[in-house]
Amino acid sequence: MSNAHLNRRSAGRCLKHATALVGVLAVAGCVEEARRTIDQTMSALTAQPSAARMPPDDGTACYMRERIGFYRAAQSANRSQEILQLGGELTTSLLTQFGQSGAGYGNAFQKLLLQNFTDAVQKLQTGVQQDEQRIREFQQAFDALYDCRRREAEQINADLQAGRISRSEAERRMQQTRELLNEDISVARATNSAIEARTDSFQVAAQRARQEAQAAPSGEERKRRLEQVEEVESSVQTNQNALQESVASVETASSMQTQKEGDPFQISERWRFFLLRPDLA
Repeated sequence: MSNAHLNRRSAGRCLKHATALVGVLAVAGCVEEARRTIDQTMSALTAQPSAARMPPDDGTACYMRERIGFYRAAQSANRSQEILQLGGELTTSLLTQFGQSGAGYGNAFQKLLLQNFTDAVQKLQTGVQQDEQRIREFQQAFDALYDCRRREAEQINADLQAGRISRSEAERRMQQTRELLNEDISVARATNSAIEARTDSFQVAAQRARQEAQAAPSGEERKRRLEQVEEVESSVQTNQNALQESVASVETASSMQTQKEGDPFQISERWRFFLLRPDLA
């Protein structure tokens, strides 16, 4: 068994016990103590390298704005350390990250529904809507970074064509551009996976809310609760659609590098033509 797998299992057990303690503290009203407990656990768990950790300056024109913006959006979208407080009970998206099922989140949320249905559903709706904004911002940041990398590749070819750089220098710079792009694509894929896991947890919570709404004692109350749940379900569907768009954007960027023709990250052979006909350059 690999060390990574052992660390994952250990982290999962640690988080499970810490979360149980947090629940007890929160119910007892010791919210500050609960926060300190979960913060200590998060510090230990997040000591391992993060896929969305800010990279060092790569020396390219895309770094200061587009690449930093992308990694900030990825960190926000991962939300690996964010604690969600619903009805006084603390939970965290790390439950999903470390192998706990979305049903675990759903079961915890169901307890909150029993305490105050309307308040729990409203807070769930707020969380889902905030997550949509993070998803949209993440995709926009990735698209901006990809567009910048394409402009870099075009500039490399333009410099080669104009004789400002040698063929070997153009190949070196293009290889660097491709490697940096592939790093960013890997981070984008990992972030989309984290978003998918969190969206699944929201969906499970919405299912629990629907079940509880259908069990309402009166028809009028049942109707009112179902209307609230339908709003959440619509928001979850919106997030799923946004996630699909984000995944498609990343995979399209990746597939561009495998095309035999039209790959923007290849050295253009037009430079040979302009060496023979500089008057057409």
